[in-house]
Amino acid sequence: MAETQEIAQKDFDLAVTNLNTAQETLTTAETAHKANTEDTTLKTAFDEAQTAFDTVQTTHGTAKVTLEKFSKEGYWPSDWREKYINDQSNEEGDSLSDKEKEKLRGRLSRYASPRAALDAMLAGQDKLRSGKLKAPLSEKPTDAELIQYRKDNSIPEKAEDYSLTLGDGMVVGENDKEMVTSFSTAAHEMNLPQDKFTEVLSWYYKNSNELITKLHESDETYKEASIEELREEYGSEFKPNMNAIENYFAEAPEGLYSKFRTARIDGIVLGNMPDMIRFFSSKAREANPASTLVPGSGIAQLDTITNEIESLESKMGTPEWFKDEKSQKRYLSLVDARDKISKKNK
Repeated sequence: MAETQEIAQKDFDLAVTNLNTAQETLTTAETAHKANTEDTTLKTAFDEAQTAFDTVQTTHGTAKVTLEKFSKEGYWPSDWREKYINDQSNEEGDSLSDKEKEKLRGRLSRYASPRAALDAMLAGQDKLRSGKLKAPLSEKPTDAELIQYRKDNSIPEKAEDYSLTLGDGMVVGENDKEMVTSFSTAAHEMNLPQDKFTEVLSWYYKNSNELITKLHESDETYKEASIEELREEYGSEFKPNMNAIENYFAEAPEGLYSKFRTARIDGIVLGNMPDMIRFFSSKAREANPASTLVPGSGIAQLDTITNEIESLESKMGTPEWFKDEKSQKRYLSLVDARDKISKKNK
């Protein structure tokens, strides 16, 4: 048994270093053995590494018990991390470089005290021995190693074998199949386990649905503001102007008007833009002066206007006519539209 706290601390620090080395050796040997269980040499190396690990762990346990007998509350010095870092050496036996020290300092900063660091280390060792801690995949694994790693970590054998069951009422839409297939391929190349795959895909759909909902709300708010602006500007001509735009697109290829109304520029729906509505309303009036008065175009529209003019003229001179301001206004608009159409067709 160590005679002083200082000696007990040094013995323990050495035991920690040896245990970490033995643990790494055991992990490497175990990985190699799992990749080729038929190789007796790899099996022997694994058994020897296991025996060495057990021996070093016993030594570590003894050193820990001895140190704890000397330890009292507040024993650990405030600079315990720096003391440990300065005592370490790299694989060549040289003192650590500044970069290596900084990296080690970062790892030690995760723990509030040496006791916390020890608890974490022992918990990790317990996981390793229980089989819950999976061996990492080597940088250049063989086909056999890759198959075994995926099997041990709930990673499907092929990208298309990922389950697309998301839960919470979320499903993969038909229009998303191409995107999900691309994601599955990338996820498989990264060896993403099934649970993480589902977690990422669920996050995507949840946030996409929220964004779509917000976008629709924004569209409706903008549309209502645009309609209010145009109603105030057009007054009683608002609805006729809207009808004129529809008539303007009546002879366009099927579906073009719908595409125009729903297309976006800078995130805004074209059909909701006041300036766009003003532009096409003006174009519709130029192309068809009667577009706001009667539906249709060409000869059929002119015939409709002519017939209505004749009907209104038949009422002229009667007491009812002089009282009917609406019909009088309608008559003047029809005559103006007829003359413009006639002039345009000459």
